[in-house]
Parts: sequence; structure tokens; C-alpha cells
Amino acid sequence: MKLAHKKYICMLLAFLTAFMIGGFSLASSSASGVDDAKGEIDRLEQEKKETEKRLKELEALKGDLEKYIEELDKDLNATYAELEKIAGQMEEKQAEIDRTKEELAGAKADEEEQYEAMKLRIRYMYENSPVSYLELLLSAESFAEVLNRAEYISQISEYDRKMLGVYEDTVEGISQKESALETELAELADLKEQNEAKQNSLETMVEAKTLEVEKTEAKIDHAAGQVLDFEDEIGEQKEIIKRIEESVEASIQASKEEASRKAEEESRRAEENGETVPETPAEGGNTNTGFIWPLPDSKRITSYYGSRVDPVTGEKGAFHSGLDVGAPTGTDIVAAAEGTVTVAGYTSINGNYIKIYHGNGITTAYCHCSVLEVEAGEKVSQGQVIAKVGSTGKSTGPHLHFGVAKDGTYVDPLGYVSP
Repeated sequence: MKLAHKKYICMLLAFLTAFMIGGFSLASSSASGVDDAKGEIDRLEQEKKETEKRLKELEALKGDLEKYIEELDKDLNATYAELEKIAGQMEEKQAEIDRTKEELAGAKADEEEQYEAMKLRIRYMYENSPVSYLELLLSAESFAEVLNRAEYISQISEYDRKMLGVYEDTVEGISQKESALETELAELADLKEQNEAKQNSLETMVEAKTLEVEKTEAKIDHAAGQVLDFEDEIGEQKEIIKRIEESVEASIQASKEEASRKAEEESRRAEENGETVPETPAEGGNTNTGFIWPLPDSKRITSYYGSRVDPVTGEKGAFHSGLDVGAPTGTDIVAAAEGTVTVAGYTSINGNYIKIYHGNGITTAYCHCSVLEVEAGEKVSQGQVIAKVGSTGKSTGPHLHFGVAKDGTYVDPLGYVSP
């Protein structure tokens, strides 16, 4: 028994030695990598926060600009209405002026006609009367008749003078009315010119502010895209941490296995010498994940999970958070497992994409689709067609980007599905 106990201690020491040599040296170097990744996450989170703040400021600015444009539109509409009113008034004034000119022309014609008639009467009286005015008066038989004849001649002259005066007054009144109307028309023309200048100014301001809104919207889109990029980069850093931790775990496991192998060898040697040692229990194996391949008609993987050269930017060492599977546009994409659609939308990076939550912290993502067949909140079954292959978003050709996230961190999809 003493020899057996000694052999058991040897096995344990061999195990611990292998673990110490293989595990702690890697853990020490890996801890630095984890710290670096966590520091990068902190930096990205801060930049994301600042970008989100800028995004809110831009959205507020856009709202203020739209309110200002709304006020300008009100002023512009009021100016349009005022110009329309002025145009109507100018038409009325012009019509009055035209009528006044006709009245003036008629009055002048009447004045001329009266004047010509008076000249004819005077000429007739002087040229055709057999007696003169004096003879007409002296031939009267009585003083009363003389007075009557003188009064008659005077009345004729007075009538002509009176009528001429009336016509002259009429012409003068109409001329003054025409002049007043012309003045009013000129004032309306000035008012119209002022309102047209105001209209041009308002239209220029509306155009400038509308352009400002468009530029602000472009900045909003850019900032929103940056937020998504930061989220992707944060996810990638979490993936790096996950991979480092998995690498450390794998190294530790390898050290354990090496120690176990050496312990088994020591045990075998002890048994060959007729001694016995305690047995080490075996580790458990993997189980079926229950997920299926999301692209039944294509199993052509064009890019694997992990580090790669970015196909769009050419960046080396870029982290790829899923699998790219090439297929023609319109090829059916199916749900890898039953679940609930949490996202069915579009981003500049993912294009048309879908996310499905399957429970137990597992979410699958399907990106760059040409068509989405389901909506957010919809329940889907395993194998149900949820979208069609496309090349939307950040893509170089028709394919499916398939991702699997565990508790919000993307992992290698080949741990859940196989072609």
C-alpha cells in the first residue's frame, strides 16, 4: 500500500507539473490580451456614447430646422396670398382707369361738340341775320320788348358759357380721378414689387434650410452607421476575449490531458511492477445542438468565422463574426431552429437582415438578404423560409452571412451547424 500511495503521489505531481508549465505561462500572456481587448471595449463604448450624444444633437437640430422651415412656409404662403390679392386689386384699378379714360374721352367729345355748336350759332347769327343786334333792339315797339329781346340774347350766351363751364369741370374731375387711380396703381405696383422681393427672399431661405436639413440627415445617417459599427467592433472585441478565454481553457484542458496521460503511464508502469493506483474518471462528450444548416441549396462556405482579410476594405486581420455561404440571388434561407424574430430590418453594413432568438441565450443572424419573408415579433419554425439570398449592405456579391450569438457574444457557427 505504501508503494501504491507513492505512485499515486507521482501521478498527481506529474499532472500538476504539466498543468503549471502548459497552463500558467499561456494564462499570463493571455491575460494581457484580455486586458487589451477590455480596454478597447471601454474606448469603443466611450466613442459610441459620444456618437450617440452627437446623434441626439443632430436630431434636435433637424427638428429645429424643420420647425423653422414650417414658419417660413407659413410666411411664404401668406406672401403668395398677398400677391394674389394685390394682383386682383391692380386688375380692378386698371379696369377703373380704363373706364375713367372712356368717360374722359366722352366728356371731351361733348365739350368739343358744344363748343362747335356755339360757334355755329354765333356765325349763323352774324352771317345770316338780316339785322344786327342793335337793329333788333331798336325795332322793338316798346321798352319792355327791348328788354325781352336783350334778355333772350343774353340767355343764349349765358347758356353756352354755362355748358362750356360744366364740360370743363367734368373733364377736370375725370382727369383728377384718372390721376388718382394712376397713383393708386403705381402704389400697388410698388407693393407688389416689395412682396415679390419678400417671396424671393423666403424661397431662398427655405431652399437653404431644406439643404441644411438634407445635410443634417446625411450626418444623422453617418452617425447612426458609426454607432452600428461601434457595436460590431465591441462585439468583435468580446469575441476576441471569448476566443482568448477559450484558448486558455483549451490549453489548460490540453495540459490536463497531458498530465492524465503521464499519470496513466506511471500507473501502467506501477501495474507492471504489481502495484495499483486510483483511476481517473473520464470527461463527458458533446451533445447534438438541434440546429440545421440555414442554406439547404448551398454548402459552399466562402469565408469562415475568425480572422481574415476584409473583402471590402482589404484590411488584414479583420475579425469575421460568422460564416459566409455563397449562393445565387433569390436562394431560400431557412431558420436554423424555431424561435422568435427579434429584428427584421436594414443597416448599411448588414443590408436586409434578420435575427431570431431561440432561447437559452442563443440568437442567429441572417444578413445581406435580397428579400425578407418574416417580420419582427413573428414566431418561426425550424426549416421555415425566412428570406432570400442577396448582396445588400456591405457586400461584394450574393451570399448569406450567418452568425450565432451566445448571451450577446458571437461564436463560431460551426459549433452549432454543419453543411
